[in-house]
Amino acid sequence: MKLKDIRIQKGFTQRDIANYLGCAPSVYSRYETGDREPSLDVLVKIAHYLNVSVDFILGIETSAPSALNNYEVALI
Repeated sequence: MKLKDIRIQKGFTQRDIANYLGCAPSVYSRYETGDREPSLDVLVKIAHYLNVSVDFILGIETSAPSALNNYEVALI
């Protein structure tokens, strides 16, 4: 997974995502390092927060969606 790269590109901290997920930053950090794998539900939440697909996080999809924010996506 390339969580760290995506998170940094989007301008979020580990704490931002951990707060959204309701977990400790240390738990989220272990997702980024590969020491722990998120459940499917958590992976979907992370993808939603970062506004990318699960496939993109997993490296299956090579291009990210447009740089629309969540509000803009909701409008569409």
